[in-house]
Amino acid sequence: MAVLLAIAAFAAGMAGTLKKDTSELPVYVLGAERMLGGEEIYHPTEFKPFTYPPFFGTVFVPLTWVTGEVAQRIVFYCLNVGLLVLTLWAIRRAILPQLREKAGAREWLVWLLVALVAARHVAAVFQNQSHDLVIVALVALGATAMTLRREVGLGGVVGGLTTGLAAACKATPLLFLPLFLGQLRVVSALAMLVAAVGATLLPDLITPRDDGSLWVTAWYDTLVSKQGLGRPADAGDAWHEWNSLNQNLAGTLYRLSTPVADESDLVFDVSLWNPSREVLRAVTAAGQLLILALLAFAAWPGRSRGLDDKSLGWRRFGEASMVACAMLLLSPMSSKSHFGLLLLPAAWLAVDWLCVRRSWGSAVSLLAAFVLGTLTTKGVLGKGLGNEFLARGAVTWATGALWLGCVGVLSRRSWSGHPSTSGLAGDR
Repeated sequence: MAVLLAIAAFAAGMAGTLKKDTSELPVYVLGAERMLGGEEIYHPTEFKPFTYPPFFGTVFVPLTWVTGEVAQRIVFYCLNVGLLVLTLWAIRRAILPQLREKAGAREWLVWLLVALVAARHVAAVFQNQSHDLVIVALVALGATAMTLRREVGLGGVVGGLTTGLAAACKATPLLFLPLFLGQLRVVSALAMLVAAVGATLLPDLITPRDDGSLWVTAWYDTLVSKQGLGRPADAGDAWHEWNSLNQNLAGTLYRLSTPVADESDLVFDVSLWNPSREVLRAVTAAGQLLILALLAFAAWPGRSRGLDDKSLGWRRFGEASMVACAMLLLSPMSSKSHFGLLLLPAAWLAVDWLCVRRSWGSAVSLLAAFVLGTLTTKGVLGKGLGNEFLARGAVTWATGALWLGCVGVLSRRSWSGHPSTSGLAGDR
């Protein structure tokens, strides 16, 4: 029965992919085609420009060998399904030992909670034909690797390499680097740097630019250099300050603080106050810095002292889940399809609530993420109200709820002495 349901779901997804108009996929393929020719790939004045680090262009070079748009969509859909399966396998590999430690634990209940919280965000990847499951799979593999071996072993290397490749694709996974350094996880930090730097420079070795400059330099000069602390993403037609699809902290605070005079179907007034640009930037910067400060507080190395290897591994998975939320909240552009990363904190908090600590803080976080992130979709509320909730940052606040849940659990003093933390995380 499970196999038949899986086949039916695969077929239904494929039909939906072929029926829906193309969205993001042509952007990636065009970027890869231009890169192969040594042409400029960063055109912020185009309607849908390529905005990612150069390594992500290289990732899509194989799709340029597939002839025809329909064939490309089919191949890309199958790849995304494979990445989703890999992600779910990695997460399950990390949480199964916790379920086995708890007599009577029901795995289906954990996955039900995960689906209620994160399925909407995963579906957005397929609806938009987005590449975000590449990032999700790499981060999930890295987070799971950190639970499987000691820092000086295979887990530290794999965790660093996978997060480094993710950083070469989308920069924001670089948040793992200060985590590794702050906790003196030197092996992971070095592996991450090797992977990130190597992958970032790879396009210059295999498909160099016609003008002789580095691809990463063009990316930085065209897009990154124009961004700043406390400001929403703004770069030509690539990123606009008022963009309801941008669900990071800066974008949501901007929409809630900026009255709109000329409303349209895409831009409308959801402002709650009207501060000066300077005040808004200060408030936004303070929020961003607070996220970093609480991340450092929750991941403080002293909280890991005294833990056995298994307990430490489970904690590492929680820290990775917390960083995944911070990536989404702090990224210059966090569109709806980027939030498939919420699979990690949803799974970690679900297991924490059901099996590890019975923490009601975890339960409240999951409930808030479900209400704000799932019950506010256009499928539930209708297009008009769904768009308004999105503009008001429904996905932002859902992510914030999961992030606070992770911070709260990881910051508890009882981590080193709670009896339920003994023998929690998997094989070593």
